[in-house]
Amino acid sequence: MLRNIDDCEALIFTRDGAIDVASGAMRIGVPRLMSEAQEEGVLVALLEPAGEPAALSQETNNLLADVTVYPLRSLEPGIVELSDLRKALNVEQPDGFGGSDGFGKAPGMAFGREPIAARCVVFVTTLPETAAAIGAGMRAIALPPTDGEWVDEAVEGFADACLDGLGDDADALALRLDDLSTPGSYWLNPAMPLGCARARHKPQGWRIGKRS
Repeated sequence: MLRNIDDCEALIFTRDGAIDVASGAMRIGVPRLMSEAQEEGVLVALLEPAGEPAALSQETNNLLADVTVYPLRSLEPGIVELSDLRKALNVEQPDGFGGSDGFGKAPGMAFGREPIAARCVVFVTTLPETAAAIGAGMRAIALPPTDGEWVDEAVEGFADACLDGLGDDADALALRLDDLSTPGSYWLNPAMPLGCARARHKPQGWRIGKRS
């Protein structure tokens, strides 16, 4: 029986997954998804590549005020960096266990805990980002590098899901926070420990947009 053991606890965006670097504006659907996460108490983080920071619009800076911005040591995140970021985050009120809302709390849970890797979702645009997310035990959702383009073919069949976009507020197929938990509209493969074989399947309806 599926219970609340797979609720999403953290959303992690790569810079290109969240921001149109050319304009400095948030990509379509990102502000809505971040807002949904914050309303539900889900942690949100943005990976900032090493080098010259991107020039962001004032609106984007305002939206990032409550987001954890994590600086990387290189242009692409690594397994260790994603794991370090996860350990630096804190879920203040973790779900209980044993039922749809949980009836028990482990000792020390009153002080919160770090999010569980399998309950972290990383929005990626490249193969190295996807490999780092999966290597860290997290789930990877691939997006096109730019709105209106296609997902990198190297990522297809490797990421847990590939979407042509997050969708705007009026889009009936827009990705919602509830879709990122199991069960959800896009049931993501449960992450497995390192060293275990990861069978990756493409369930029906795993992609939205023009390439269905």
